Amino acid sequence: MAFTRDIYYQALFNRLRAKVPDVMTWSRRAILFSEISPSMQPACLVLVANQDSATDPGGPTIWTLGADVWLLVKSTNQQASLDSILNNLVDLVERALLRDVTDVHVGPYMETDRVHTTLGGLVSRVFIAGPIEFTQGEGGEQAQVVIPIDMEVLGDG
Repeated sequence: MAFTRDIYYQALFNRLRAKVPDVMTWSRRAILFSEISPSMQPACLVLVANQDSATDPGGPTIWTLGADVWLLVKSTNQQASLDSILNNLVDLVERALLRDVTDVHVGPYMETDRVHTTLGGLVSRVFIAGPIEFTQGEGGEQAQVVIPIDMEVLGDG
């Protein structure tokens, strides 16, 4: 089978959509905060990020496909903590990346990484790949978080 990047991004999107409840708007394209009404939030955007590859001598290419998961929230209720809302959503995203019964072991991490999902055997593993960035808008009515996620995939060898 030919290496087709979008299969992996769509699988990640589908996994998050199935396992992160309470999100009102889902998209794989960038949407301006101003385009998402408060009734359509929280919103989750799953966007393509950096991609890199490595090859071991005699082995297949191992691709690292990056995605940025944007969570956007808005509330005019000054009593509600947007940090609490975002922290709960981040926890749900993190749990969605954990291995479950549908996952099979594939690739170079099958013996060492029994924690992260393989998206049902499609990738070697999916994991949070770095700092999670929280940003609050002026006035405290809107906030966002960006979660960097990497998917490790065996390419054509």
